[in-house]
Amino acid sequence: MIGGGLVTAYLIQGDSLEPIQLSAGALGGYFSGVVGAMVYAALTVPIQFLIMPLQRDLVDQLLQSSADLPSEIRELLENLGSSGSL
Repeated sequence: MIGGGLVTAYLIQGDSLEPIQLSAGALGGYFSGVVGAMVYAALTVPIQFLIMPLQRDLVDQLLQSSADLPSEIRELLENLGSSGSL
């Protein structure tokens, strides 16, 4: 996040000797945040769809292999796997 702000300030400043205005820095920071959020979403959503079945399989294997798992933990893992949030 700080690196994005530094790059934005550097690009706005360019070769100008005048310091950048506060409003220009704020607007540049806003747009860099929006672009960063879009890049993050574009990269993480497909990766999560690929990894989700592997995570469910891992939890299923854990539940099957752990006979001495406390009932509260077992219930928590079963609920996580069935809700699709894992």
